[in-house]
Amino acid sequence: MTKFVCIGCDKEKLSDQVLKDGKPKLPYKWTRWDDGTRCPKCKPKVDTRNYAYGFRPFDRASEQLAVSQMVLAHKYRNKLRDIEVARREAVDKLMAARAPGVKEAEEAIARIEPELEELRDAIRAQNSRARKKNQSTEEQKARAELLAEELKEAYNRRKETRKAAFKDGIVKAELDALDAQAVTARKEAYNVEFAQLGWGSKVHVHDATQDFRKGAPPQTKYLNGGGHVAAQFPNGTTVEATVQRWDGTEPTTGQCWIRVENDHPTKPHARIGIRVGSEETQSGKRKAPLWIRGRFRMHRPVPPGAALKWVHLTRRRVGTRSVWRLILTWAGAVPPKERAPDGVVAIDLGWRRLPGNGIRIASWIGSDGATGEVKLDEDFVQRYLHADHVNSVRSTLFNNVMARLSAWVATNPLPEQWTLKTDSNPRPIAHCLTQWKSQNRLHRLIEYWAAHRLPGDSELFGDPHGIWSRYRAEVTALGRDEAYRLHHDRIRKAANDGVLWAWHLQNRHLIDCAASPTEWGKNFRLNMFRNFAAGLRKKYRTVVLEDINWRELITKMPAESDDEENKRVRTYYRMASPGQLASVLKEQMGQHSLICPEYTTRICHGCGEECEFDQARVLVHTCEHCGIKWDQDANAAKNLMAQHLNPPVENPTDEVVEPDDE
Repeated sequence: MTKFVCIGCDKEKLSDQVLKDGKPKLPYKWTRWDDGTRCPKCKPKVDTRNYAYGFRPFDRASEQLAVSQMVLAHKYRNKLRDIEVARREAVDKLMAARAPGVKEAEEAIARIEPELEELRDAIRAQNSRARKKNQSTEEQKARAELLAEELKEAYNRRKETRKAAFKDGIVKAELDALDAQAVTARKEAYNVEFAQLGWGSKVHVHDATQDFRKGAPPQTKYLNGGGHVAAQFPNGTTVEATVQRWDGTEPTTGQCWIRVENDHPTKPHARIGIRVGSEETQSGKRKAPLWIRGRFRMHRPVPPGAALKWVHLTRRRVGTRSVWRLILTWAGAVPPKERAPDGVVAIDLGWRRLPGNGIRIASWIGSDGATGEVKLDEDFVQRYLHADHVNSVRSTLFNNVMARLSAWVATNPLPEQWTLKTDSNPRPIAHCLTQWKSQNRLHRLIEYWAAHRLPGDSELFGDPHGIWSRYRAEVTALGRDEAYRLHHDRIRKAANDGVLWAWHLQNRHLIDCAASPTEWGKNFRLNMFRNFAAGLRKKYRTVVLEDINWRELITKMPAESDDEENKRVRTYYRMASPGQLASVLKEQMGQHSLICPEYTTRICHGCGEECEFDQARVLVHTCEHCGIKWDQDANAAKNLMAQHLNPPVENPTDEVVEPDDE
């Protein structure tokens, strides 16, 4: 056992691990320096910058290797989740034995939760049968609200009783033993079960699961076609060693290499190789490196003199296609951001629908008297609403095809191996078919059905080969454009009639139709936010914002809720994304100050008196005390500026936070 002492804060940490050369291994996230060792909190900050590029795997083997590493990382994350859930269950059993009050509260929770869930399931079933929302009765709503309140009280009682039990010395020793068991399980998963997962991906998963012990139990994540692969270079690798000219041969050593293929002045093509592990050679004496190879366009030049610290490769689903992204993290000699030495700008964030004129996201005022607003135009709003309309059409088509399929299955039972769950077939392809709400499950069933056709299913399933044969013949006779129009009309009509294969094709087409404007909107909005923040940081040093947790402000409503206005608000919130703008501003500006948001809209900036009016419906208000006419968002920005420059006596100056460039 080796004891390490941080030279910054004198913190002590024990480590029982040894490296291959016999030297003691540093504790997790500790670093070794010339004058000693440092803990994560005392590690000197180094300016870093993330450079993001599009990416395309070089060949099928590289794509399969990247996907396999992503799947392993996903399983490793869920394994850590299972270990944490098992630890929590053991702690719950210990608390039930040591603290009787915990057991009583859990019995109340176990009694209330099923009843509340059963009631909400009944409401959802009513909505499903009507194919509409808000079919619950007033009695059901009142009962659901009462049960939800009782459940909240039971959770609070359990929390307070557990907190008191944790102070007992005997209980604390037993909890330490449970923690040691969880640490052992995590080490076994790291070293044995997931030995094939790259070290950088393991570190990335560990960083992403640091908060598993806080809050609600972590949830299992399911594969959705995306993933993340990471490679870390603790000591960094220089630009000169990493980025070189392509000479026709790929390096076989190192952890990462980049080779520039041409002399394009702004967007040269480049190759990259990322090492994610090793494999045994046939002789078994030497390990061969495993490389993920790909191409990208280096539209952002690499900062000279910087060191490469991380390489991230991500994949996500956009509609029916996969989008790859390469992120290079450079440290050291990165060019600093241009920031103003002084000046203050106050920004009131939110979302406000302006009929026929888009959505306003922010209104701002600077210490120099300049004002402005951030707004998404009507074209942006209509594109987003079009995506919602397409998704509504998809839901209607899915309901139609499920109704026809359920009627057909009632008179033509599917084979037992499709529906019956057994030990050898724990996940049959069509288990509980008539209760499905997932369109993806129906897609998988149709693809399986196409390879295992059933007698008498031609009218229901359709003729996949005949569809494409007719299309090819029409291309020859009528031309591609006219043939495609006729082909698409036939597919759409058959999908409306509930033909399975036609629905399969039409729904995939609609998925892309909905994903394209949504993806365009996200990229457009983020680019607009970054340009807006870049313009402000060159004029002002400090940004003043309201202290709001945007994630908690908009929550998913329970089944018994029937507030249509709130549902529209959530739609516009999703379009505007003020939380994303707040994050961009905090990252870009030199400093940020958070102000309590209470009454910033109601208090008149001219006289300081509180006004009474309907904030949701009245945009421009005339103060009933002094007669000043003002826009309520611009008024809120002026109040934020006034509170920052002249904070009230009972409320000391709000803390000014410096940005963390790491």
